[in-house]
Amino acid sequence: MADGLQNIALRDPATGASSIMTNALTYGAGPGDTIKLIQGSNPATPVGGQAPNPVRVQVLAPDGTPVAGASVFFISTPVSSLSACGGADSCTLLTDDSGQASMRVTVLQAAAINISVLPAPASYNTPKSVQATILGTTSALDISLVSGFAWIAQGATVDIALAARLLSNGLPLAATPVNYQVVKGSGTLDSASVNTDGSGFASTTLHLAAIAGDVQVSACVAPANLPCQIFFVTAVPPSMLHLEPVAGSVQVLAAGRSIQPITVRVVDSAIAAHPVLSANVTFQMVVSRPTTAPPPVSTGGIIIGKNPPPVIVSSSRMSVLSDGLGLATIQPSTGAAQGALVIQGTAAAGASVPPFQLQTLLPVAPSMPSGSSRPTLDGPLRDDQHSPGDFHSALRAQPRR
Repeated sequence: MADGLQNIALRDPATGASSIMTNALTYGAGPGDTIKLIQGSNPATPVGGQAPNPVRVQVLAPDGTPVAGASVFFISTPVSSLSACGGADSCTLLTDDSGQASMRVTVLQAAAINISVLPAPASYNTPKSVQATILGTTSALDISLVSGFAWIAQGATVDIALAARLLSNGLPLAATPVNYQVVKGSGTLDSASVNTDGSGFASTTLHLAAIAGDVQVSACVAPANLPCQIFFVTAVPPSMLHLEPVAGSVQVLAAGRSIQPITVRVVDSAIAAHPVLSANVTFQMVVSRPTTAPPPVSTGGIIIGKNPPPVIVSSSRMSVLSDGLGLATIQPSTGAAQGALVIQGTAAAGASVPPFQLQTLLPVAPSMPSGSSRPTLDGPLRDDQHSPGDFHSALRAQPRR
C-alpha cells in the first residue's frame, strides 16, 4: 500500500450492516511527517572506496514520535553504489521501529556526490527531503578502509575483520602488500602483512581480549608505508549503552499465526549514536493468559470492580550478544501453550530497559440468528467452537497515533 491516510471498512456479516472510517489509519509516512539527517558527513573518499560514515535518516511524526514502516527513497547524483540497493544508485527502504533507515555509499566518480533522501515521494506531490554530500577524489595511489570505525562493549572478547582496498586512479591494485600494525591499545593480528587480491582488498583479523580501552590499527602500503589509514576501535562502558527498537516490539496477531522475531539495536550515547558490537542484551519474557474481569458490584453507592491477575503460563530469560550492526534478536515462543496469550517482556543492556508486548487473539464467535441456541460460556471460547472462516483479513499496519 502507498504511504498516507487510509480508510477502514467495517461490516457485520450477520446483518450486512457496514460503515466506513475515513482517514482512520496512517500507513507509513503521513503528510505532516518530517525527515531528519542523523549522520552523513564524510571526508573526501577515493573513487572505488567506501565512505567512512553511512547516510542515516529518521522519519518523525509532528509530535516527534518515530515513524516505523515509512517508505524512504535514496538516490545518488551523480551515480554511486548504494549498499542496501544491491549496488544500484537508488532504491526505497522502510524505516525500522525507531524510524531510522541507513545506507553505505561507495564512490564511483571524482565529483561531489549528492545523496538525497525523500520520504514517500510516490505518495506526495512535494515530498520533504534531506541531502548528504561526499567528495570523490582520485590519485596515483589511494588506500580506503572498509568499515574503519568500530564500537565494542567494554570488557568484550571479540574478533574484528579489518579490510583495506588499494586503488590507483579509481582502479584496484592487485598483489600489493599492506602492512597492519597496532599503534594504540592492546590487540593481536592474524597477519601483519597481507597482499591485495584481484579486487584490491587486503584483509586480516584483529583479536581483542577483554577490551578495556580504545585501540587503533594502521594500514599502510608497503614498502614505504605510505599512504596510511587508521582503524579506530572504541570501548563503550555499560553506562553509555542504549537500546533502540528495530522490529517486533509490538505485535497483535491471530492465535496460531507465527510470531515475528524481536530485534533491538545497541548504541552508545553519542548524539549521532553508533552501533555497539558484542554488548550483552538480556531478554526477559512472561507468557500469560488474559482473564475476564467480573461485573462490578455496587455497595452503598460505591462501585467496586475487580481486576483478576493473569494466569502465568511460562517465563524465560535469554542473553544475546549484539552483532556488528549493534543488532540483537530473539524468536519469542509460547511453548506448548495455545489460544489467547499475552507475552510481556523487556530487553536490557546497561541502564536501558525498553519493554515489548505481544498478544495472540482467538477468532470472534459467529453471530447466531434470532431464536437460535448457542452455548453459554463463563470464559474464553474454546478452539472447537470456532470456524476458520470467522477470521477477517488482518490489517498489515497498526495505527501509529
